[in-house]
Amino acid sequence: MSNNDTVTVEAQDQMSILEQLLTSRKGNKKGPTRLETKQFIDAWVGCAKKNCVNDKLVKLLYDGFQFACGAPFYRYVFETRDRDAYEALFSSKHTKENERGIALMVAINLFALEIGGPILEESPRIVAHAIPPLSISREGKTFGNLNRSIHRILVAPLARKRINENVTINERDASAIFSVLKDPLEEYAKNPKRRSIENDAVIGLLAWLKKQANPSSSVQSDTEGKSIQSSESSQLQAEADEEMQSADAGPQANTKNSSLDIGVVIEFLAQYRTEYELLVQTNDRLAKSNCDLESRATEAESRLENARQKCDMLSKQLASYSDRCVTLQQEVTSLTEEKKSIKEELTATQEMLLALDRRDSRQVDESAKRLASELRVEYRDYVDAADLPMDADLGENMREQLKNIFAILSNNGIEL
Repeated sequence: MSNNDTVTVEAQDQMSILEQLLTSRKGNKKGPTRLETKQFIDAWVGCAKKNCVNDKLVKLLYDGFQFACGAPFYRYVFETRDRDAYEALFSSKHTKENERGIALMVAINLFALEIGGPILEESPRIVAHAIPPLSISREGKTFGNLNRSIHRILVAPLARKRINENVTINERDASAIFSVLKDPLEEYAKNPKRRSIENDAVIGLLAWLKKQANPSSSVQSDTEGKSIQSSESSQLQAEADEEMQSADAGPQANTKNSSLDIGVVIEFLAQYRTEYELLVQTNDRLAKSNCDLESRATEAESRLENARQKCDMLSKQLASYSDRCVTLQQEVTSLTEEKKSIKEELTATQEMLLALDRRDSRQVDESAKRLASELRVEYRDYVDAADLPMDADLGENMREQLKNIFAILSNNGIEL
């Protein structure tokens, strides 16, 4: 397989991943997982690197808006520095059709990413220039579906990365973008769950757009923007009204709209001041709580140290008892072995005694039989002479016979 064939196969695989991910999201109301988002971005960037940005990839980018907005395009240009990619994106038929305002939301997301970290020197201006025409539908109406997505496509990226002060855009585009974002940001300002860092991001964006719309007053505007006191905020409002009225915002711009625009800034500043005061109060309360917690922590550490010392002492006692237990166990084992040895000796002794008893009994029987055999001769002589009349010869014989009997008894161990 050639290198070209390998590239084609890889591109086909990545295209299949994109199509599978899009198919899996149909009818699914839950947002994509982080893994699915990463897979979509990797696959889209991979396809773009193989085929460059084309109408098919632009459509896949818009169809996969819920996965990563404009992040796949931004990462592709960041990695390739492809200057033609912007032209391919914004001249695509799918961008011009702008179904459901998706192309506008992708452009706003790219705008937030570019002013925070421009890839090319001209890329923020290119993206900014594309936003105003995309904000108008084919029916000539302004898209009103930004409110639900403004946090995701604009506020969140700016909260993560501040605006690069070296980025500049066209004055006309800055005024037009301000008008496009005014209503969604006013609506976002009513969200009680917003964070201070997000407030800062929105205030910074509005101030930056004001400066881009009228660069001649940027120094004075920047100095005033650093304070949130009420008197300075009023002065900022008056100057901003004058600047926004003088900016080239189109033939339909009027004083009321300009005042309303800067009112967004003032409202955010006031809310920021209120939140700042709440944060100071919260910080004081937390500082007091922290002191209490530190005191409790010190006390807990003291108790913990005492517990550790007691634990060490008990550990030493346990070690001593363990050693004693081992010694006693050894003694028990030794005594058990000794008992076993004694039992074996006792058994052997008993067996020996039984053997001796049997031998003695046998010897007694044999001795008795031998004695009876020896006395039987003397006994027969006695029986024969029992009825004879006694005379000197018979008495002498009887004396000899008694002597023999005593000798037999003596020979058999019977001493008289």
